[in-house]
Amino acid sequence: MPGCLTPTEILTAWKAGANAVKVFPCDTLGGAKYLKTLKTLFPHIEMMPTGGVSCVTIADFSPRARLRSESVRIWLIYRLYVKIERVKLGKGRGSI
Repeated sequence: MPGCLTPTEILTAWKAGANAVKVFPCDTLGGAKYLKTLKTLFPHIEMMPTGGVSCVTIADFSPRARLRSESVRIWLIYRLYVKIERVKLGKGRGSI
């Protein structure tokens, strides 16, 4: 999955055959608001936001765009696993 940030990069990736793109780092240009703008330009391209997506901000992303939700879920599960392992090792509470 190609990583893109700008509309030009997203369109170039789609024209090259990508059916989905990773928008990274999404928070650099406005997070969920930026993704919403991208989806109005490219409703036919699936996008997976990375960078700035967390348990706190996920609600901002989910209802606004057709996302690769399975990828976001996998990321959140992984982060939760890391946090649990850090607690088991006595390395603090960690953060998701």
